[in-house]
Amino acid sequence: MSTAFPNEPTGSNLINDQPHNAIVGNGWTDVYDTAGWQTTIVSDATAPLSPTNVLRQRFPQGLVGGNGGGGGNFYSFGASYDQCFLGFWIKTDANWEQHPVLTKIAWMHTTLAGTPHMNQLFLGLAGNNPYYINANYQQTNIDNSHMFGGGPVGTIRMDPTVNSTFAAGQWAKIEWYFKQSTTNTSRNGICKVWVNNVLTINVTNMNTDRITVDSVSHITVWGGTGSVKSRESYLYFDHSYISSAQGVPSGGGDPPPLVAPTNLSPGNVTIPYGSTTFSWNAVPGASSYAVRIHKVGNPYEPTSELLAYVTQSGTSITKTTEPSAQYDWWVHAVDGAGALGPSSGALLTTSASPVPPPPDPDPTPDPPPDPPVTPDPIDPPPVITPPPPDPPAELPEPAVLGTVTITRVVKDRQNPVIKEYRFYGR
Repeated sequence: MSTAFPNEPTGSNLINDQPHNAIVGNGWTDVYDTAGWQTTIVSDATAPLSPTNVLRQRFPQGLVGGNGGGGGNFYSFGASYDQCFLGFWIKTDANWEQHPVLTKIAWMHTTLAGTPHMNQLFLGLAGNNPYYINANYQQTNIDNSHMFGGGPVGTIRMDPTVNSTFAAGQWAKIEWYFKQSTTNTSRNGICKVWVNNVLTINVTNMNTDRITVDSVSHITVWGGTGSVKSRESYLYFDHSYISSAQGVPSGGGDPPPLVAPTNLSPGNVTIPYGSTTFSWNAVPGASSYAVRIHKVGNPYEPTSELLAYVTQSGTSITKTTEPSAQYDWWVHAVDGAGALGPSSGALLTTSASPVPPPPDPDPTPDPPPDPPVTPDPIDPPPVITPPPPDPPAELPEPAVLGTVTITRVVKDRQNPVIKEYRFYGR
């Protein structure tokens, strides 16, 4: 129990206590920030709860109503509760320029039908110096005509029934308690708001869908729609305190020991625009992942303005990014009961150059060369047998041309050898 926020329900269990000494830390992230809508930590000795550091959100001149605001400081529970308490201190600067409708200053994001971080419950800074706080429930299919008349409406606006206002430049303590109704028609949902310890909104008969609170934020939105800021101004937050009297997260059991996904890619880099794959490492124990990709400068809500707002089983998602743009994106691991773990986020910048087309992973091979052509067989040349030569003419009988007798005496022999030779001719 917090002594600083005395209207916290009895028996509540602390979820988070954030003095806002840093933009990121103690489980908080900054999911909606740019150089133009910059969140900073500044010193303010007048901070009522935890001086001197306070969170400052800048609203620049030229900001168009409904297109964002000062920042996106966000805390995910790692579980989901059917009731929640949020306490914080807020002030405007002395020169605050209010939107004609309101400025959204705080959210209880909800899980509905397995989809986390939906934008259904928010507090608005309304009026124009002095200011007051109203509560809003954005739902189109729940009948609360007994409260406001007319049947189901897109946004149920709960204005204060007891006056408690505050002036520009003055700190105001805000305490907010929500509990979903037992059924969609049971008329026992609760929404209470205290401003400086005065109970200004005390609704105990509202109908809600089956929503459970999974995160809170100071994602500020100037508007409403329409109007343009004519001068720069600031909002300041001192401390944010979150608790629940439920004790056990929806779905039973202790909060799951999931960790934030790591190795987000692309993260904090500039890449060509076009088909972009966002990926992260798997988380042990996760059954799915809640992914949100938001183009900086577009309205944070409705969800149709987001590049991605899905819960999926895989660890990557491919989307088409635009040239010369920034995208803040983040991902949570989700357990089998639908409870979310802490998130990891990154800011991606695209260049004016497109992503080159990827190489064809299965290129068509060149056709094989034609098989060699076998020439038609050539008949061998005919074999020509030469005619047999004419037989030689018959030779005449040789004639004896003469006879000679030769006597040869062999040495050492007594008897001579007599040979007779004849000569023929024609």
